[in-house]
Amino acid sequence: MRASVLRPEVHAVLGFGASAFEFAQTMHGYFADNAQTPDWEVAFAHAIQAHAAAVAGVHAVHLRAFERASAAIEAIASDEDRAIVMKTFGRIPRP
Repeated sequence: MRASVLRPEVHAVLGFGASAFEFAQTMHGYFADNAQTPDWEVAFAHAIQAHAAAVAGVHAVHLRAFERASAAIEAIASDEDRAIVMKTFGRIPRP
């Protein structure tokens, strides 16, 4: 499933909103609902969902996922992991 994180992000970067959003929903469901998911991966799942939703024009999901990503990033224990996630989060349009 970790590889599935890349597909919606690439589609979002390329502007393919519908496919980015569809892939993001599947990926997000897996990581957000799995209690074993590391903190950095939860943050990535929310951030990529926000990015895909923004490109797809799904404003309610964009807003909710952006807020969840922001909170999840703050909760990352490792400064190094947080910095890595922020590189992706920084590209996401603000709602």
